[in-house]
Amino acid sequence: MPQLHDRASASQESVFSRMSRLAAQHGAVNLGQGFPPGAPPPFLLRAAQDALGRSDQYTPPAGLGSLRDALGADLGVDGADITVTCGATEALNVLALSLYGPGDEVLMLEPVFDVYMPQARLAGAAPVTVPMRLDPQAGWTFDLNALAAAVTPRTRALLLNSPFNPTGTVFTPDELAGIVALARRHDLWIVSDEVYDELYFGERPVSLRTLAPERTFTVGSAGKRLEATGWRVGWIAAPPA
Repeated sequence: MPQLHDRASASQESVFSRMSRLAAQHGAVNLGQGFPPGAPPPFLLRAAQDALGRSDQYTPPAGLGSLRDALGADLGVDGADITVTCGATEALNVLALSLYGPGDEVLMLEPVFDVYMPQARLAGAAPVTVPMRLDPQAGWTFDLNALAAAVTPRTRALLLNSPFNPTGTVFTPDELAGIVALARRHDLWIVSDEVYDELYFGERPVSLRTLAPERTFTVGSAGKRLEATGWRVGWIAAPPA
């Protein structure tokens, strides 16, 4: 019998789906996957109801123009540089397949969201992790020198998440400026997973695309912003052109 390609072994069942399945099986409290307990906002439900019967056929591959323009206005980019995806996970996978491949390396901070490493491997690239550290006063942070030391001639991209899952870290402007300087010095792409951009305490997180618009791909999620995780609506904001 033919076998699955070797790269299929790089992508196993997500820890989130596995723990949710086991929690349901054993009647346990599910601490493995976070999602809102209630319904999405009423305005969103009304909009979905109004769309039934009017917007049920093929849409443009990059997403409805009105949605792309609205997202562009919110994110401060041209709507033409937005691609709507089936959730943020698809957005991340599209970028993995588009930006790096066999022989490349992708830098990411550890602990990592569990789809980052298998997606890199499915694209043929090698994930390279740099551990974060827990400072009793400052909380979770990272060593920029260690990140710089992990860059090699094969490094193609930096994959970052802020606000950070699972530590909750919101990187400071100085930390982000250091990351941008590193990416520019080595001419790296930046994939910035910002699905939690509306979930924070205090000052609003700085988006990497505002610091390095020429090399940053921003990933976002309506599911996180609007408490509709099962709707699977995500997006990519790409650099101009």
